Amino acid sequence: MSFVAIAITATVVGTAVNIYGQQKAASAAEDAAEYNAKIQESEASQKELEDHETTKRMRDEKRRAKAQAFAKLAVSGAALGEGSSVDVMEVLDARLETQIQDSARSAQLHSRALRQGASMSRYSGSQQAAALRIQSYGTLLDGVSKAATMTAGYNDKK
Repeated sequence: MSFVAIAITATVVGTAVNIYGQQKAASAAEDAAEYNAKIQESEASQKELEDHETTKRMRDEKRRAKAQAFAKLAVSGAALGEGSSVDVMEVLDARLETQIQDSARSAQLHSRALRQGASMSRYSGSQQAAALRIQSYGTLLDGVSKAATMTAGYNDKK
């Protein structure tokens, strides 16, 4: 086997190895992105469950706070269900409900951000994989070009 034949064979094998590596890297990028996305989606689901429980606890606490306020008004001798006692209860109810809604909204935004992060992880992984696959095609063309150049040069010398 001549030196040129060895060089051509080495070029072809090297090209094939490079292409294989780039294709494997593309698959790994997609797998990593999918794994990260699933973690983010799991965190979002966990956050939603936590939010549900937090809202439930806050509503229970709201009922207790209103009952305590009602009891304090009764002890003070205020006429319940009239005038300022109604105003106090309405203000307390509105304040506590606002806190509950703010907490729920914050948790919902956090959960949404995690889900959007999962989508971005998948997109980023697919873009990285596509770039690696395109790079592998360039490697293939480069290898074919080098092998063809070597073959042509060898044939010209004959």
